[in-house]
Parts: sequence; structure tokens; C-alpha cells
Amino acid sequence: NRIAMGMDHDMENLLLGACRLGLVDSYCGMYPATMVQDILLGVPKVGQVKTNLTVIERDKINVVIHGHIPFLPDVVVRAAEDYNDDPGHEPKVNVVGMCCTGMEVLMRRGINFGGDILQQELAIATGAIELVVVEVQCTQPAIVDAAEHFHTKIVTTDPMAKMEGTTYIEFEPERAEEIGRDLIKMAIDNYARRDHTKVFIPDYEPHEMLCGFSTEQLIEALDKVKPGDPIGAFVDNIKNGNILGIAAVIGCVTPRDDYGYRTVELIRELIKNNVLVVLTGCVATIASYWDLLKPDPTYPGVGESLAAVMDVIAKANGLEAVPPCLFMGACVDNSRIEEVLNAVADYLGVRIDQLPIAGSAPEYIAEKAIPIGFWTVSLGIFTHIGDQPNIAASERVVKWLTDDVEKIFGGKFYVEADPYKSAEKIIEVIEDKRKALGL
Repeated sequence: NRIAMGMDHDMENLLLGACRLGLVDSYCGMYPATMVQDILLGVPKVGQVKTNLTVIERDKINVVIHGHIPFLPDVVVRAAEDYNDDPGHEPKVNVVGMCCTGMEVLMRRGINFGGDILQQELAIATGAIELVVVEVQCTQPAIVDAAEHFHTKIVTTDPMAKMEGTTYIEFEPERAEEIGRDLIKMAIDNYARRDHTKVFIPDYEPHEMLCGFSTEQLIEALDKVKPGDPIGAFVDNIKNGNILGIAAVIGCVTPRDDYGYRTVELIRELIKNNVLVVLTGCVATIASYWDLLKPDPTYPGVGESLAAVMDVIAKANGLEAVPPCLFMGACVDNSRIEEVLNAVADYLGVRIDQLPIAGSAPEYIAEKAIPIGFWTVSLGIFTHIGDQPNIAASERVVKWLTDDVEKIFGGKFYVEADPYKSAEKIIEVIEDKRKALGL
């Protein structure tokens, strides 16, 4: 109603309304979604998985689960496990995660991760996918065209996300297990239609990825460093400069540049300068492909003091290494990041906008990035985005979002496509925050 004809014509009032909606999106959307998922499916735990299209297996029945609501995918995984437990069943079923749903099951079920939003057609093009099960968001219409050239069946499951040329099986929670079994049977039956001469899976090893850094797991890991005072273990290293600050790099992967260029170079510059990076969303896929999420005890390209901190955490928890990029989950799990920031701010007795932190969405493309951005700015976080949104025609709007809003919340937007300039600015902001705190 507010943006209907003849309603709100005040620029600042409209933009403040957008900030409120960003907060609503978080506290009435992301937070409860993560909480309910953790209650029903379990809190993610630290574990190691493999990533990239090469987790698709030539000699198995491959099922891709894709979307953003993990309840049906979790059922599909369990149905596949039940099938595989029977020694008489051959070939076995290999479930591969895609996009945010893939991230949910990799964190809770240890399912290997096939790819991000830009790789769904490529997965089908391997010729080895029997079934793609999708629910909501980020499903490209072109997967239907891609599937026509192979034997792959695509099943949509949500009444708000139907696609022409697919099979529709609505997910009903009361029939969850039955539907999961039916989907696995569909994949098994479709395996007979695979043309093995069309199968092409690149011949190289997938990447290793350490994942599952829920808030609870972070606290548990830090408690082993400083028993009884886990947040203190973290804050001590911020105070002494071992950790310069924290940067949350989140969001999508853009087709506008070389694949992953902005994200990878930004992260490399940050960790080189002792900035701890936390990740959610498809950017984590890119980071894993460049081994930025690999637990490597040599910590290549990582600042000396940050590497030392991660090594201490790793040894305290009996791990070979903990990467300087902590993968915290899917897009909805941004709420986990705020939980950590709230704990740090409370420990220091300051507001979030005073912390040496920054947020970045270097390659955002999804609409939901907009309310997430308004949420972080409203929290008081300096928020970098890699592309100019469609507001540049108004100098007043640009000035308000990149300058004036900081006087209200302590956070603002910063637009820059160049990853090196972006990293330089983020580090500058973090250093300024440290000085203001006397660190």
C-alpha cells in the first residue's frame, strides 16, 4: 500500500521504511528460519566435505537437490541412505547438493556439494544426473532446456515455484518419507535411460571444505582455547591485533565477470591482512574452489598473526587446521553471524556499529540481497556491494545510502566492483573502528 499510487512521496521516509523491512526480514525471516531448521534437523557441526562438479559419480545414480528449504532434501538424503544400506542394491545413490539447500545438507548430513547458482546446467551437462529435485529460489529456467538433451528428470515441489516442462510433486510434510522414497525410486528407474556415451565428468579431484561453523560450534571450539570464557578467547585476539577485524562475505555468484574473480581476490586480500572472514551463501562455493576453505596447516596466503590464531584453535580441537574463512551456512544463516557479533559487542560493552567489522556482497544478484543489505546497514555495519543498484540516477538517494544513513545507524553502503579497492576500503574502515575503540 505504501508504494501504491498517491501514497508515500518522501525519499528519506521510503528509505527508512526499507531499513525497517530489512530488520523485519532478519528477525521475522532469517532468524526464525534458522532456528526452526536447527530444531527440526539438528544444529550443524564441524565436518569436512568435497566440493565441485566432480563429486558427481560416473558409476552411481546421481540425484541433485537444489533450492533453499532443506526439509524435503533432508528426507531425500535419508531415503537414499536407507536404499544404500541394503547390500543388494547396486548401483548406489549419490546425493549431490546444489545452492543453499546443498549447503544445508552438507552442514548437517555431510553431503558433498556440487555447485552454486551458475553451475546447475553444468551438472546436467555431465550426462550423469538422473534426477534434479528443486523447491524454491535460484532455479534457472534453462535447466529444463539442458535436461532435454539428456535423460535427466526435473521435479518441482513447491506451489509457488512451478516450471513448465517438469514433473510436479508437491511436498506434503505429513507424507515426507513416502515422497522421499518415491523420488529416489524415480531416480533409480531413470538410471536405465542414461546414455553412458554422453557422460563427461572432468578428471580431477574435488576440493576439500571444512564446514559446519554454527554459532554453537564456534563457542564450543573457542571454549577449548579458553575454558569458561570462549568469547574472551576471540576478543583477546581482536584486542591484541592478531585478528585485525571480521569481514562477512556473503551472497551470490555473478555471471558478469570471470567466475569468482571478485570474491576470491577480495578474500585473499583480507586474510593476507589478518582479517578473519566468515561466509554464507554461494560465495562459499567459490572460496572452496580456490581452496580457501581447505584445512591446510601451512596457511598459504594468510597473515602471520591470523594463521597463528587459527592454528591454536585447530590444535585445541584436535584438528589439522582451521581455515581463515569460516563457512557458517546458507543465505538464511546470516543470522548466525549476528549472533556472534552480538556476543562480541556484549563482551566488550559496545554497540555493533563500534566493532571492527564489515560486510560484503561482492557478487550479489538475487533480490533477497537487498533486504539483507538494508539489515546489515541498519545494524550499523559498513556494507560493501560489488555492483551499482538501479538508483544511480538519483544523486540524493545515492548520497543518503552511502553517507547520510551512517548518521542514523552507524552503517552505510559502499559500492565498488574492483576487489582490491574494496579490500583496501574494508581494511581502512576496520582500522578506523579499532582506533576509535583504542585498540
